[in-house]
Amino acid sequence: MSTATLTIMTFAVPPYYRARRGFGSPPLAVRTGLVSAALIPLLIALAGKVNLISLVTGYGHEKLNVMHRYVAWMMFILSTVHTIPFFWQEGHEGSSYIKAKFYAAGAFEYTGVPPYALAFFLVSLSLPPVRCAAYETFVISHITAAIVLFGLCFWHFGNEGDSWNYLWATMALWLIQILGRVFWKMSTLRLSEDWFEGYPTTIRRLPGNVFKLQVTVPSHWTWHAGQHVFIKFLRLNIFESHPFTIASAPRTGSSLAQEKRSEPASVMTFLVQARTGSTRKLFVMSESVSDLQLSTVIDDPYGTVDRRYDRCAEEVVLVAGGNEITACIPRLHLLAQAMLYDECVTQHVRLAWMIKSSEQVDWVVEDLRQVLTAITPDKVTADIFVTSEQPNSKKLNAQSKWQELELRGDSQTRSTSSSQALKEYEGVTMHFGGRPNLSKLIPSFIGRSRTAVIGCGPESLKISLSNAIAALQRRVLVGQAQAISLHTEAFDW
Repeated sequence: MSTATLTIMTFAVPPYYRARRGFGSPPLAVRTGLVSAALIPLLIALAGKVNLISLVTGYGHEKLNVMHRYVAWMMFILSTVHTIPFFWQEGHEGSSYIKAKFYAAGAFEYTGVPPYALAFFLVSLSLPPVRCAAYETFVISHITAAIVLFGLCFWHFGNEGDSWNYLWATMALWLIQILGRVFWKMSTLRLSEDWFEGYPTTIRRLPGNVFKLQVTVPSHWTWHAGQHVFIKFLRLNIFESHPFTIASAPRTGSSLAQEKRSEPASVMTFLVQARTGSTRKLFVMSESVSDLQLSTVIDDPYGTVDRRYDRCAEEVVLVAGGNEITACIPRLHLLAQAMLYDECVTQHVRLAWMIKSSEQVDWVVEDLRQVLTAITPDKVTADIFVTSEQPNSKKLNAQSKWQELELRGDSQTRSTSSSQALKEYEGVTMHFGGRPNLSKLIPSFIGRSRTAVIGCGPESLKISLSNAIAALQRRVLVGQAQAISLHTEAFDW
């Protein structure tokens, strides 16, 4: 709809050109230039981690970032349409004239080339393959180029048609977002906290090239399931912050964990995949120390405010792939708490988790233990799909961890094998030998009541899950289900 609106605003009103260039700029160029300038405040409003749109709607910046990229491309296309009429008309009137205009200091053709080149650089570098290949380089170059482009816009606009008003509005929005992030979100300068104070952080290695971060934060901190923070590791680089999804539920009065409410601190937990850059450095540093101690700065929390699924869905299905189980574990905890204390309409929660190796169960074994020992088997079930192993694989060494769960059995009769331990708890099923077909698996989870499906995983998993839920809407249309909703988490933006 917005694309159609911009197209109509651009081409619906003739004439596109003037009889002679000397009579003024081409109307098509003027119109598209001013519309592109008017989009700059919206572009910046959608880009900030702290922004007014998120405060009003509850949608996190990672969701709004899709609209930020869309607006950027619309601005670039409008800028291209804005540029073409100048060169076409002046070329039509004679090459010597366009050459004279291009090299005339202060002419629109002269001042417009640098900002257009920077706009091309920004949209090209923002393409997903380029952005993901070198994200840290992308962030630095993107912010630097955006600041330079903003300054060049003052030079190019020349306040024609009061166009500087859009730039002043942009500057005001930008300043509000920066100050809001520094003094509201950043732990070292937050107005309600002690300044320049880092938080104790423990790093513990886990199987599968993953390590666990545990950050001790003040007890009054709170967050929503699925939200993320930006962490600055002072020992590595004080200028870099990295986003990590919170894998622990916030402290509540009805927590499943047996902890004292008078304790002055809470613990934020993160499961981090060691890739390149800082995460790889931390993983290497943790090789020689069992529990590596660091000091970190927390910039939090960000992300879409979660719906209260415990109040709107009788069935909740959590689907996760790999270490992106981090977005599901807090929801599992909160739903289990609500069911335990009869504070919700949710009757059943099902977890479907896809991992490559059975060792990776260790990532969340303690969280599963808390939930499975507190809730009856008819309320929480889990299907764990081990895609790269067979049932008799020698790599199946999660035996001890599964024994620690004690899976609702008598603690004096622990099993001597993983399979026997699983048999003692009917709610957990291990599957081996490949990825499940979500188009067949998900329908088997859906009943006649209201169902909420939450997906957290790679793009391929989210696409397959979205297609499965779209196909299931037929059940709603024919009355075989009351409602089937889908929420997916974005881990790359």
